[in-house]
Amino acid sequence: MPKLIHVTWVGLDNHEIGFRSTSLGQGANAALPIFAKWMQEMNKHPYYNEITQAQFKRPNPATLEMLDCEPVKRDGFFKRLFKNPDKKKTKAFRKGNSG
Repeated sequence: MPKLIHVTWVGLDNHEIGFRSTSLGQGANAALPIFAKWMQEMNKHPYYNEITQAQFKRPNPATLEMLDCEPVKRDGFFKRLFKNPDKKKTKAFRKGNSG
């Protein structure tokens, strides 16, 4: 079984410097292309087939049963994030002292 961990981190410690929008600096646009290029290079060499073609073992029946559950509606964060990122929040939060 391959023993490999890959981490791609893009960022900086000075939070005063940043991108105009999170769409430019988020992982999908900044870190993911670096990881993809690395995997493409590994895929070119049969030596790495054990890693690049590895597959997870199928979970046992008890685990599969625990994972079989009804979906739960959440607050819609991911829907707002991926479906319409320009949508403005409509719920106003109270301002004041939080004692």
